Amino acid sequence: MRNLSKIIIVLSLVLFYSGLAGAETIKLTNGEWTPYLSKKMKHFGFASHVVEKSFAKEGIKVKWGFYPWNRSLVLAKQGKWDGSVVWSKNKERQKDFYYSNAQVLHLKDVFFHRKDFPFKWNKIKDLKGLKVGATLGYTYGAELKKAEKSGLIKVQRVKDEVLNFRKLIKGRINIYGVSKNVGYSTLKKNFKSSEVSLITNHPKPYKSSIYHLILNKKSKKNKNFMLLFDKGYKKLVKSGELKKMEADLIFGKYEK
Repeated sequence: MRNLSKIIIVLSLVLFYSGLAGAETIKLTNGEWTPYLSKKMKHFGFASHVVEKSFAKEGIKVKWGFYPWNRSLVLAKQGKWDGSVVWSKNKERQKDFYYSNAQVLHLKDVFFHRKDFPFKWNKIKDLKGLKVGATLGYTYGAELKKAEKSGLIKVQRVKDEVLNFRKLIKGRINIYGVSKNVGYSTLKKNFKSSEVSLITNHPKPYKSSIYHLILNKKSKKNKNFMLLFDKGYKKLVKSGELKKMEADLIFGKYEK
């Protein structure tokens, strides 16, 4: 009987690992956007964890590739990677990508500024003449796009949040728009407390954004992958796991 038990255990392990080896894998690009996405965080950040767990519910593994945002989008669009996390909807991207029904993130973006810069705004016209920081590959909404095109504001784009905050601290830009949580997480991780103390944010959001998983339309398998992702996400919500993950995010448990 003992030998039979050992044989059963060995066979179970073989089947288990064979199943893992045979599991489907999806390749997704990612980037640095703490605390939601980061190569340096547990589970690669909250949003990465949500995507990975949702796919796992349907037996799919995720392979991540970390790149600057523009590069992440191009690689996914070209079909070198299956898709990317996480992106808001716009008409241009919708031509090339399927968007998840699942809303992986729902965020409000605010303007950060130096405390010694007397910044007040109510309408976009109040930003006239300001030097505005932006991150390459990000969408800032129709109103800001129109303001830039008309010459109302001057927008300076760099590759990531860290460079934008560095410019803001040095006074090379007047304001920088980003999600409040992302902003303070970036400051905390990359700057001295004396530098962080120079920065604050205006309470009025300039944009409310919903972020999705996107998969390119080049690959025939991606339509089914997206259906499975949405199905897995619903299971994540129903099980209560997503609420626990959201609590972990609030309490900083994704920090290494």
